[in-house]
Amino acid sequence: MARVKASDSEPAGGDLAETTSTDLTSPDGEAPPAPPEGRMAALRARVGHATRPWYAANRMARGFVISGVLITLVFLVMAIFADQIAPYGEDQYRIQTGVDAEGEPEFADEQIPRRAPPSAAHPFGTSSARFDVLSRIIHGARIAFGVIALSTIVAMGVGVPLGLLSGYHGGRMDRVLVFLMDAVYAFPPLILAIIFAFVLQQYMSPGVPTAAIAVGATYIPQYFRVIRNHTLSVKEETFVEAAR
Repeated sequence: MARVKASDSEPAGGDLAETTSTDLTSPDGEAPPAPPEGRMAALRARVGHATRPWYAANRMARGFVISGVLITLVFLVMAIFADQIAPYGEDQYRIQTGVDAEGEPEFADEQIPRRAPPSAAHPFGTSSARFDVLSRIIHGARIAFGVIALSTIVAMGVGVPLGLLSGYHGGRMDRVLVFLMDAVYAFPPLILAIIFAFVLQQYMSPGVPTAAIAVGATYIPQYFRVIRNHTLSVKEETFVEAAR
């Protein structure tokens, strides 16, 4: 009689397991999507982890960061709206009187004064070439941001792959690359950029690309060191050793 009861109870247990597994999975056998509350909690955890250094920093460090961001935003607005903000053109040395029927500016015979002191018409004065200094600064923000963007691309495009190769392979390649990067890092960045620009003039015409490559080359060792050190630390992790 006990055997009969045991045999009768086994299908019931199997049916219950099948019912439970069927309820927890979709018809395709995949797990159901996480509820919205779980996704929001994961998102809040990621945001909290990303903003942890900001809250851990002291007030002075935060002030420096905010000041740098504000100054960068001011110059970015100047670069985008230079034509609307600047009182004079980038290479204007005469007084503009109006615009003709075709939309071209008209200039008077009167020229901008040479080396004029700061005044209401020229807040930063004028140069020896009769250019308004404030207008030149505003228009020059475009060139500055162009050089910054291109130099960052050059530095990351060279420093990141070399750092990955050096940190992952190691050996003689690592020693040679570290020696070269240390040699480049030993020179002052400004002097090194001038040397690179002088060498590049033999192969490229002077301009924004030449300046960007010269400046970007001086920052390659910094990206190389950061990526190499991080690659070495990840290379020694347990999950990497287990994958091997």
